[in-house]
Amino acid sequence: MGKGKKKSKVRQKQKKFQKSKSKTKSRQYSQKKASLPAKTPTKSTAYLVAIAQINTLVGDISGNTKKIIAYMEQAKERGAQLVVFPELSITGYPPKDLLFRQDFVDTNMQKFIEIVSACKGIIAVFGFVNKENGVLYNAVACVRDQKIIGIQNKSHLPVSDIYDEKRYFTEGSNADIIYAGNLRIGIIIAKHTEEETAIQQLVAKGIDLLVCISAVPYSIEKNQEQYAMLIAKKYQVPYVYCNCVGAQENLVFEGASFVVDKNGLVSARLKKFGEELFLADINKAGSSFIPSKDQTSEVYQAITLGIRDYFAKTGHAKAVIGISGGLDSSVTATLAVHALGKENVIGIILSSKITPKESLQDAKKICGNLGIVWKQVNIDPIVLLYARAAGCSYDKKNISFTEQNIQTRTRAALLMNYANKNNALVLSAINKTDLATGYFTIYGEATGALAPIADLWKTQVYLLAGFINVLQKQKSKANFIPESIIKKQPSQELRLGQKDSDDLPSYDVLDKILQLYVVHKKDIHEIAKMKFDAELVRKIVFMVVKSEFKRQQMPMPLRISSYSFGRSWQYPVVSGWRG
Repeated sequence: MGKGKKKSKVRQKQKKFQKSKSKTKSRQYSQKKASLPAKTPTKSTAYLVAIAQINTLVGDISGNTKKIIAYMEQAKERGAQLVVFPELSITGYPPKDLLFRQDFVDTNMQKFIEIVSACKGIIAVFGFVNKENGVLYNAVACVRDQKIIGIQNKSHLPVSDIYDEKRYFTEGSNADIIYAGNLRIGIIIAKHTEEETAIQQLVAKGIDLLVCISAVPYSIEKNQEQYAMLIAKKYQVPYVYCNCVGAQENLVFEGASFVVDKNGLVSARLKKFGEELFLADINKAGSSFIPSKDQTSEVYQAITLGIRDYFAKTGHAKAVIGISGGLDSSVTATLAVHALGKENVIGIILSSKITPKESLQDAKKICGNLGIVWKQVNIDPIVLLYARAAGCSYDKKNISFTEQNIQTRTRAALLMNYANKNNALVLSAINKTDLATGYFTIYGEATGALAPIADLWKTQVYLLAGFINVLQKQKSKANFIPESIIKKQPSQELRLGQKDSDDLPSYDVLDKILQLYVVHKKDIHEIAKMKFDAELVRKIVFMVVKSEFKRQQMPMPLRISSYSFGRSWQYPVVSGWRG
């Protein structure tokens, strides 16, 4: 079928739906006038909803459509009456500036019709980009037996730190009820609390079920269930929440979809960080439940999923990591092995005349524990050439700041070259504390395609290392990460006897100051009043401010908190502010 015919077919479907919508509204008005509301399912009647928590790929409209249709068929075969998919499930989330491409939007609309045509014997709710009279909407469709029975355009477009929806979409009109047989459904597209006005409107009109489709990235601090429980209890209506799962660039979507009964109790939970098709009875009573507070376990799952999907979706298999024998590179390598498999991780030990023997031993030990291929390269001959070209001597007993930077940039160049040769990607082992303070060499440690632990404070990296070892001990007696690595004094090892503590306070103190300044926006005076040395606070804040140019040239950090460096942190590079 030619493009012109496909577009015509889409327009015909839209016009047909608009006509049926007008008739439906007229019929609904007649029902209200006659005081004959639609029947609601009785408590004894089971109504099975299938939650399709799927992992989509942005831009793979054809692949996403095939997955939606396949899950729709599975849901029907398993006896579901309704199947729900996440936000923008046809295009993947977030599609960003692909939405400025006419062919992208039109293909999305064509696949929308394909899904409508494939929907038989079940009601399906899914997200797509709705195009009406040249205007784009973030929309959700409800279809049944090859007919569109409802389209809801997102009425509140948040300008979030991950995605500016107003850049692409127009806000839709007020939410309306969708009649699915005897069930009155209210559908919203929401991240958290921004759609409560729409919920109030739907409840006022009379609904039997509230469905929320979403694309909410994982964050240590957030809990979507708590809000849904309050809404369900407040309005006495069952609440079905369907979130997408998988990683897209630096965003990790956890899934964690659920169903809440009308009393605000959770009756069904889907797994986190994995695809699932789960059938739930919306009339089943929920139960009280205290969710796990094991954040470190969730962080581990989020980062491994982030690494795995980044490599799979970019078409890469192998990772190259510089193994120093320190904590950060050891944790990064372990996460990479768990995500990609030991056969796909290559460790490069880049030693110099400054490197202590103990660090070399630790580096080889972690490679051995992980079972990865590794190679040792002495960087001294290359560093010496660079140093001489820069007018330096590279004397072991008198290493200048310039020579320290030459070492890290030499290592970065070798890692990138090795990755190029092996069709691999370099993973940076930089952490959030180093990023905040600028305690790294630009084009040195912060080099690579992805920075898996760049949203973890140093103290969190220690916790993650401990968790990884506990996890390993459940399988065998040995640790993945040697105790000698965990207990050693952190050091960049760029000059003899160097320790991080030469330039920074203890990480327990440093991370607390940084969190107060970076995350909680406390000023220098407020932080000093919390029993921190005022001069130390001023020094740390100045380090944060002056190193902004470095952060804007770093590899992509995997986001696992609500305030990571990236879109969440929009500070100017050039600024006279020192507070």
